[in-house]
Amino acid sequence: MAEILKARDISANEMSVVLHRRAELRLRRALAHLVSNRRELFETYQSFHNRTATATLHRRPRLLSFAEMEPGEMVFVGCYNAVFRGARPYAEIGADPNIQELHRDFGMDLWWDDENETHPWFDLQPLPDLADLAGRLRIETPAGRTYMRLADRLDAEVIAIERVSQYAPPFPGWRSLCLTSSDVRFLPGDWAARLREWRGVYLIVDESDGERYVGCAYGAENILGRWQQHCASEVGVTVELARRDTSDFRFSILERVSPDMPPEDVIALEHTWMARLHTRQFGLNT
Repeated sequence: MAEILKARDISANEMSVVLHRRAELRLRRALAHLVSNRRELFETYQSFHNRTATATLHRRPRLLSFAEMEPGEMVFVGCYNAVFRGARPYAEIGADPNIQELHRDFGMDLWWDDENETHPWFDLQPLPDLADLAGRLRIETPAGRTYMRLADRLDAEVIAIERVSQYAPPFPGWRSLCLTSSDVRFLPGDWAARLREWRGVYLIVDESDGERYVGCAYGAENILGRWQQHCASEVGVTVELARRDTSDFRFSILERVSPDMPPEDVIALEHTWMARLHTRQFGLNT
């Protein structure tokens, strides 16, 4: 990492680094989605910090931001100038629509007890430095629990510089598509739009034991809508899937069909896949 900063004439001893790794599971899984599709929520999320991190930002307001995408790996979000805006009352922070959405939809903890107390707040303004590496630069997650670091003391090995952004990767095509439940919940906008257009037959594999379920999708939301139904709660929506944890589900498309194929024809095609994969006798179809 030090070599990259040096090559761009960026003084590491003037920069701070934030390493976003949330304890809240839902928020940790959603970070890539927030960076790609809800940047205003992500900027709100990284606008306030604990006392130690706040002191670091006061000394070094130029900030390199990373978010953990996979265990042990972080991807560069961007470079910012952290402008201190003073201390906001907790009551005001809690009433912020972005804070409310982060808490309600993504599980961000609201840690304060006294709404009359205040907390330092920063306005993180994007800078052009290293903008071409946003979403492409992958580093090893540094050891230790401290999430705010000094750039000149950052011990982080560069894993790769990808050709395309990992926050908005190109759609792989339906034959190669294989998504976790977390992926389905936080799809890039263009991926969701394609799945919304497509009818077809799909496969769910429960990775905890390899059991399989064949389903079909048609209607207004097509495959997107059906997969989102499967992921809407902690357990599945059918008799057999309701006994299982949706976080272990992996989704793929067995066959894509015409968007105007009649529902009865899609259902008939689904039954042929059940027969070929034996998911009634040895799987999760009933």
